Amino acid sequence: GTEAQGQSFREFVGSVMREGGDAESKRLAKVVAASMIGNVLEWFDFGVFAYFAPQIGANFFPPSNSATALLNAFAVFGGAFFIRPLGGVIFGHIGDTYGRKTALTMSVTMMGASTFIMGCLPTYADAGLWATLMLVVMRMFQGLSVGGEMVGSIIFSVESSPVNRQVLVGSLAMTGAILGLTLGSLTGLIIHSALSEGSVLEFGWRIPFLLGVLIAVFGLWMRK
Repeated sequence: GTEAQGQSFREFVGSVMREGGDAESKRLAKVVAASMIGNVLEWFDFGVFAYFAPQIGANFFPPSNSATALLNAFAVFGGAFFIRPLGGVIFGHIGDTYGRKTALTMSVTMMGASTFIMGCLPTYADAGLWATLMLVVMRMFQGLSVGGEMVGSIIFSVESSPVNRQVLVGSLAMTGAILGLTLGSLTGLIIHSALSEGSVLEFGWRIPFLLGVLIAVFGLWMRK
């Protein structure tokens, strides 16, 4: 019942946080940390696009109509959600063939690289439609990556957990995703608060995307 489930959750948290826990508890704690942190990092990168959609629209689409540019930016943002299932299929196959660790390492690397490249892209004023095309391509890579990460991390968590902890541990991957989106929102708030509107439009929007290289490095270190 609910009481039993609540007790199970409390026991689980206590076992993974207890300093003197046994080897199995420590191993399970590492599994939880890997699945949660990986999703925090990937969904931070994935979600931060939305918080700077007005600046992205103004920089990557024709400046004739700001409302249309904003809608186009959100269309690119939404397009990545449609490609996420394909990422799950591709990285799921990689995980089945070469191992979950390989698939998860590839997904976090792809996310970090595509996000960093987005932060370096020329604008529409500099490269015209090529800038728009490169933005769309990098966003699609983000969609593939986050689809692979979510599916792969849940499967990895479930496969690495004892039977009586599989559902709980698997669900924590989604908790990491929500934390990542929240962190992205906080980053957007800080940048918008610290910089003027003109500065955010000119270069401020690039800051969270350039952090993608740090995301990739940390993700690779975490999954060694």
